[in-house]
Amino acid sequence: MADEIRKLLEEIPWPEDDDKLFYVNFENFTQNAYIDEHSDANWAAYIYGYKMAVDILVNHLQSNKIDLNFLIFPIAFLYRQYLELQLKQIIKDGNLLLDHKPDFPKEHRLDKLWEQARVLITEVFSGEISTEYTNSLDIVEKQILEFSEFDKYSTAFRYPTDKSNNPPFLNTLNFLDLENMKAVVGKMESLLTGAYSGICEKLDHKFSSP
Repeated sequence: MADEIRKLLEEIPWPEDDDKLFYVNFENFTQNAYIDEHSDANWAAYIYGYKMAVDILVNHLQSNKIDLNFLIFPIAFLYRQYLELQLKQIIKDGNLLLDHKPDFPKEHRLDKLWEQARVLITEVFSGEISTEYTNSLDIVEKQILEFSEFDKYSTAFRYPTDKSNNPPFLNTLNFLDLENMKAVVGKMESLLTGAYSGICEKLDHKFSSP
């Protein structure tokens, strides 16, 4: 028995002195991810990287239901993180297009970020927005406010308690359909990405015009 336990312990990976977390593999360079130092490229990598990662997690659950109760926290947080970064990118480049300071709020509240993003979207596309598109903006606003209600400061899905040691949802959220969250955020992504693409197109025209 002692030999079996010793053998089992020898097979468990254990920290070694020459281990490095931030390591470049020169022997098999295809294992290395490329980190683009260009600011705009980094924004895209963060935004779509988080969205891609969380979609992969939800897809994993289709055949691994046993993991649902553990992955709910990173999944909900990553969808929220995606939305936060996408709104900040719209604000940053929308401000640039309108000759404001190309900056974004240094806060996590989705409701406040959406408030600024919607004003900019409306101003940027003034005269181009249809009633149908305005209705779509209203729908996305309702969904962002819903997310903000459960996780105002981007902490509810990162920590098991708040600063007062209370459960983050105050026992108001006991079940959550993650497939549905993926589908709804996917529809929100269509509108938000479309708005940002339109801003980029106008920026290209602005700075390429003689």
